[in-house]
Amino acid sequence: MTPKERFLAALHKRQPDKVPVYDYLFSQDLFEVVTGKRPKVYDPVLAIDLAAALGHDAVWAPAGAMAGTVVDAAEGVYIDEWGTTYKKHEEVSWPSDAPIDYPIKSRADYDNYIFPDASLPERYTELKDAVVYAKEKGEIAVIGSVGGPITLTWLMMGPEYLLTAMYEDPELVKDIFDDYLEFVLISIREIAKTGVDCLIIAEDLGYERGVFYSPDLMRENLFPYLKTMIDEAHSFDLPVILHCDGNVNVIMDDFVELGFDAIHPLERKCNMDLREIKEKYGDRLCLFGNVDSCTVLALGTLDEVEAATISCLRDGAPGGGYVLASDHSLNKGVKIENVMKMYETHKKYGSYPLSLPD
Repeated sequence: MTPKERFLAALHKRQPDKVPVYDYLFSQDLFEVVTGKRPKVYDPVLAIDLAAALGHDAVWAPAGAMAGTVVDAAEGVYIDEWGTTYKKHEEVSWPSDAPIDYPIKSRADYDNYIFPDASLPERYTELKDAVVYAKEKGEIAVIGSVGGPITLTWLMMGPEYLLTAMYEDPELVKDIFDDYLEFVLISIREIAKTGVDCLIIAEDLGYERGVFYSPDLMRENLFPYLKTMIDEAHSFDLPVILHCDGNVNVIMDDFVELGFDAIHPLERKCNMDLREIKEKYGDRLCLFGNVDSCTVLALGTLDEVEAATISCLRDGAPGGGYVLASDHSLNKGVKIENVMKMYETHKKYGSYPLSLPD
């Protein structure tokens, strides 16, 4: 099978020839060691080179670059097209920077706010180039990407104001969600036109101990927007992956009901038990990840990496519908030798029919 065929088979809960491999490629060191190039900003075309070299079957390719049009404000500080101010900081995991100021601090701020233009052709140029290049590099699947309403609003208002506004000024949050929905539906349509193979919606809703918000609050005020986004993507025959960190066990049934096709990354440290989730949802969701990036890939021995990889293959891969990945990303905190050991182990044990050591 080609990488794209293998990846899409898993997304559709089928068993391919071998377990697909994917990850967020968020380590400049990894780029440099493997490709000889150290990108300053995330470059989807260079990411395809890295993905191909690592044996990945898919690559993440956001539209509009990482933060859209950037306006220099001062050394190390910039304002993106949404009006959010960032400061470059070595302790923040590349390719993200640290937001330090937000454009919406009051209802009056939002009344004067103008959304970026989702229809601008230049927002999708890099994505179009990535789709063409991925085909040339051996039919690697390309994952388009949009943020969810919470993700976008968090970056417009900041976490404190967003959380308080949900209770003190819910109409403001609803207005932002409504306007963002118009933006993101246009973006999904434009992303679909580029020829991507699926879509990922990034919407972090949990932390180590549980979800950020009341499940009932999400069901009433957030999930209808996600449902509309999913339905729009499905209208273009794009499978939809949810990227959602944290312990979200309490809303897993909601993800199925909303129509997500897959969930990433199943953080092991957040009590996302791959075996239990596979048993309960494996016929309805393709499962990504669960290889511990916080301790094993970052700090573990090669033997521990091998054991963790085999454990995930054992728990997630039987019958298909599983993609091997870390439980977050391949960021600057992981050891490159451990990343390579994970893929060495996959190469040894990741083909169907599975034959795993005891």
